[in-house]
Amino acid sequence: MARTKKTVVSGINREQAEQAFADFAAADAKVQNLTSKMDIEMTRIREKYADQLAEQNARKEAAFEIVQAYAVENKDELFSKKKKRGERPRRVRFSHRHTEAEEPEGLHLGSGDEPGQRTSPFVHPYDGRTGQTRIAGRS
Repeated sequence: MARTKKTVVSGINREQAEQAFADFAAADAKVQNLTSKMDIEMTRIREKYADQLAEQNARKEAAFEIVQAYAVENKDELFSKKKKRGERPRRVRFSHRHTEAEEPEGLHLGSGDEPGQRTSPFVHPYDGRTGQTRIAGRS
């Protein structure tokens, strides 16, 4: 339904007010009639499919009990955290964030394979605080 601007109504006489009240009452009665018809039809549809719904819900419950029993019996295998020894998350670097012109030759900007090789914030060409790119060695 599209939004419309509400107009201010004024200067209404008694006959117009009575006609508007009659229109309101007729429309309200029609709305209640349609609502009751819809309720009757929905009840009929619910009754039509009640047996099928009950059957499918019973199948769901039986299948869920089987899956739950399997999960309980095999919880060590299914829910254990399998980490390889020495495995750690890798940091991903995107090449589009800095260009060769901004990197002096031989400067290693990423973290290395060893934990002691980390990037100094004074050497990295991208300043995360200001969002600006800078040349290494300058702030």
